[in-house]
Amino acid sequence: MESTTPLDLNTDPSAEDFDQAIDQLYRTTKWMKFLSVFGFIGSGLIALFGLITLAAPGGRGIIMTLVCLLVAILLFIPCRFLYKYARGVQEYVESPVIANLEEAFNYYRIFWMYNGIMFWIYLALTVIGGLVGLNGKSFTL
Repeated sequence: MESTTPLDLNTDPSAEDFDQAIDQLYRTTKWMKFLSVFGFIGSGLIALFGLITLAAPGGRGIIMTLVCLLVAILLFIPCRFLYKYARGVQEYVESPVIANLEEAFNYYRIFWMYNGIMFWIYLALTVIGGLVGLNGKSFTL
């Protein structure tokens, strides 16, 4: 029985097929840039909100600022990778050097790797939070 792989390296796609695939990638760059730019704006607003909370009375302002800055950084990072991916695809279309496309796909891989890691962290924190809540030692004011 023959094993199947996601990519059969023994076939050579036609230039027309390759151009159509690149065209589809290029058509998504506008949306990727749109989402990443709004992510940049959102992370900037979160960071600004965090800095504004420094004026809050008591020690809560510093804690809130640190939390907001952490969230802003965690939001900024994937947006940066998504933007670089979109830019790499656009550069490949403008100047078809395969290194541009390889770099773009590397940023895309990093984007999804980052999201996967963040998912596992979120899942772990959710489970830990649930266990703490079930144990009756939840935080009370």
